[in-house]
Amino acid sequence: MRLLRGIIVVLLVLLVAVPATLYLVLSSDPAQECLRCAVETELSDLLGADVSVGRLSFRPFNRLEICGIAVFDERNDTALAIDCAEARFETADFIFHKKLITDYVRLQRPVVRLSRDSAGAPLNIAGIIARLNRPRPEKSPSTVVVRLNSVEIADGMLSYDVLSDSAPVPGRFCPGHILVDRVSLQAFAPRVSAGRIDLTVRRFGFEERSGFVLSNLEAKVRLASDSVAVDRLAITLPASQISFRPLSVPVGFKELSAVGRTAPV
Repeated sequence: MRLLRGIIVVLLVLLVAVPATLYLVLSSDPAQECLRCAVETELSDLLGADVSVGRLSFRPFNRLEICGIAVFDERNDTALAIDCAEARFETADFIFHKKLITDYVRLQRPVVRLSRDSAGAPLNIAGIIARLNRPRPEKSPSTVVVRLNSVEIADGMLSYDVLSDSAPVPGRFCPGHILVDRVSLQAFAPRVSAGRIDLTVRRFGFEERSGFVLSNLEAKVRLASDSVAVDRLAITLPASQISFRPLSVPVGFKELSAVGRTAPV
């Protein structure tokens, strides 16, 4: 009886001590710095480009914050920058149920800068796109199901410039100099898996340099292996609103991925 009691006590101590020790170790400054360097290395290898991470904060075992992210193109100019990226996730569901449930993902001031020397020249991120599209060994479809309870983009910006084109005329749309600012998004994805993606966009808006303003876009989208279905699509402009009937297009994952691989960059 004493032996059994001793074993139970030891197990209880281990159940408390091991997680507590891991929490203290992972929360320490040296561990956070090691994680920051590891993220820089892995992202640089994934993208085939230099990646810089200013600060990383991991709060065991369910919260991650990365600030000062920068991805550099072949000219060593910043192609992508994010002031801060935050995520909170449920670890237990992933371990025991193969469900990656993310409470929220938030990107603060993401900035994407695309450019090319002339109309027929490759994009400044052509190397990154080629790296992401490189052939990989065939793998069986993942059985992990992802649920994103909240996805938010705050104060985003996207620019595209053909460097040989003349400067844009104020108040007019210029295809060679596009600047989309104040991009905001609020959405959630109740299901992301190998065979289906469900996405609900609650709010999406932006302003273009020419003066065009998209006040809001709402939609419910389901992407399956053989079709794309869009429901509750509504577009709000400063002086009007447009609503669409449900629509379905017989285009699935394979067709969309083929377009992504073959589209000129």
